[in-house]
Amino acid sequence: MKGSLEHTDQLNGYQEFETPDNRLLNQLFKLMDGHLTEHRPVPYYAKALHTTPACLNKLTRAYLNKSVHDLLQDKLVNAARYYLARSMMSVKDITYTLGFEDTAYFCRWFKRITRQTPMQYRRDNVMLKVWVREG
Repeated sequence: MKGSLEHTDQLNGYQEFETPDNRLLNQLFKLMDGHLTEHRPVPYYAKALHTTPACLNKLTRAYLNKSVHDLLQDKLVNAARYYLARSMMSVKDITYTLGFEDTAYFCRWFKRITRQTPMQYRRDNVMLKVWVREG
């Protein structure tokens, strides 16, 4: 079966090359996803991947034009955006779900990155429609 998948990929003009850099980036993303709400520092990820923070940042900057810290912030703000637009969770509940201890700090952090408060973002991007049946 594997041979036929490889053959199909070659027919489509696509062949995935697994490089050490790609493996390391994939491992980093898995770690980030698993520990996102713990707000771990970059050295934590570097140690877990048996490298240094400088090497890890060099790798992410080379391939993604972002530091590890910026990637972590992106993942966290995307999770916040998701909850704000697609759930009925309160901002306080989202704060704690994402590992923040203080709602005011979460709101300042979110506004610094998105230039909107969480409530402004929710108002402008709500995807969840609540239909109230009048009786």
